[in-house]
Amino acid sequence: MVAILSLFLITGPVNAKTSFVFGYEAQELFPYFMGSTSKINKKNPGVTIEMIKLLENHLPVSITFVRHSWKRNLIYLKTGKLDGIVASYKPNRLEFGVFPLKNGEPDSKKSLDISSYYLYMQDNTNIVWSPEKMKFSGVQNPIGAPYGYSIVALLKKAKVKIDEYGNTRENLIKVVAGRLSGAALLEFDADRILFHERDNFSGIVKLEPPLISKHYYLILSHQFYNKYNQLSEKIWQTCKEIRENYREKILMRYLQMGS
Repeated sequence: MVAILSLFLITGPVNAKTSFVFGYEAQELFPYFMGSTSKINKKNPGVTIEMIKLLENHLPVSITFVRHSWKRNLIYLKTGKLDGIVASYKPNRLEFGVFPLKNGEPDSKKSLDISSYYLYMQDNTNIVWSPEKMKFSGVQNPIGAPYGYSIVALLKKAKVKIDEYGNTRENLIKVVAGRLSGAALLEFDADRILFHERDNFSGIVKLEPPLISKHYYLILSHQFYNKYNQLSEKIWQTCKEIRENYREKILMRYLQMGS
């Protein structure tokens, strides 16, 4: 009875649904946003879209999806034309919208998604990664990373010899050939290649823990948050539940798509 009353207080009548306009990238960003048109691919719209859509199953919201450039999404969020977008936390983004915060910092437990870099190495390699100390042990040869990727900055802090070259697959080839002690790669990109090319990379393993993880949050417009404060908090709590209970299954389906 208390739960039902609480829901009624947040939403009004049980059948009432709050309109929610979600903005995302106009360009395809596999596997998160698929296609490059305003029409949503109903079968495989992208991991982020599927996760946002699940909010409708758990909360009294009706979601409309629109596509714009990243800069336009930020402007529309600030003016209240959009109710939400997904992005990582940066202090200057507080100007545009509201993050789930705890003690003034983003509450990673209420993030919608997470992106991680891992070290991929041969299974007979004895490397240990200590994130607290920002230090590797057991590294003999250089650590590879795709050219231009942000993980290079972390490798420099860890004071290992770096081989910045090519793309994800080319780095995995160099690991197999023994030219690298390991390669620092985005988890989804590397796992997808390993899934589809098991014979070529059967000896490759992923070292735990991740080198670094970045959380992505559903940022709400100031206008939406101020008008629907309790519902906003409920949305962020549901983002946590969706990430924990649905993300891996959704992601696996996109990982299995052909290279």
